[in-house]
Amino acid sequence: MEPKGLSPNAEIVENAQGGKQSAKSYRFDLVPARASFAVAEVFAYGAKRYEPWNWLKVPLADHLNSVLGHINAHMMGDDQDDHLEHAACRMMMALELHMLGEDAIQPQNEGDDKDGSAEYERLWSRLQAEQEH
Repeated sequence: MEPKGLSPNAEIVENAQGGKQSAKSYRFDLVPARASFAVAEVFAYGAKRYEPWNWLKVPLADHLNSVLGHINAHMMGDDQDDHLEHAACRMMMALELHMLGEDAIQPQNEGDDKDGSAEYERLWSRLQAEQEH
């Protein structure tokens, strides 16, 4: 997925004062800041506990299972964890894998990409190349 309105070929719009800029289809100003910080905190915790890009090595179905587990635990009143924050984090992971078209991402050679970042870059590059064709 190429971000709409963030490419050099984006439509140009003009405001009432005559100012021109690329048209934006995103409204990042509407994304809740507190929730974003809470999710980023869970990502930081996971990076420290496991590895920074470890979540890329987890199958999509496992992320979705975790989302449901955290939501159900929250609904049951369990307070042993920040369940909604963890559910949102896992949902973002699942969505990213889905958007990349990957059910499970594994390093091609064990040990070559221990943190998963190179695998993520490989998949992102592949996705961008597919969008160009």
